[in-house]
Amino acid sequence: MPLLELVDLRVCVEDKEVIKGVSLKIEPGEVHVIMGPNGSGKSTLLSAIMGLKKTRICGGSIIFNGVDITNMPSYERAKLGIALAHQNPPEIKGVKLIDVANAMAKKYGCSDCTLLAKTLLVNSFLHRSLFVGFSGARKREQSYFY
Repeated sequence: MPLLELVDLRVCVEDKEVIKGVSLKIEPGEVHVIMGPNGSGKSTLLSAIMGLKKTRICGGSIIFNGVDITNMPSYERAKLGIALAHQNPPEIKGVKLIDVANAMAKKYGCSDCTLLAKTLLVNSFLHRSLFVGFSGARKREQSYFY
């Protein structure tokens, strides 16, 4: 069974169809790279897989581990293990990673969220504003935890 399968997927942003009939199967353990010029729909495709609100599936389906997630909200997709990290996330002054981890722990009953963040990140990152003053690589590294 494929890990991810896109079946004749069509994605709209506002009233414009941006992704026009993409079909793809990704088997467990495979790595795929999506490449193309700016404006070709790469981010739109990934946003649709994640279920972000700016996109609308206007045809086809998305199957993850045998489950049709086409109409599933993004938070349910995240529970299945689907995540989207930003290559260059925006700086958010005044919001610290430790605060985000604690809020996640409180909201989702995840008692080890802060501990996980502390073990995966240098402790000084936890008390800095999100992505402020980081290089591109450090921003990407920090964004993997959202």
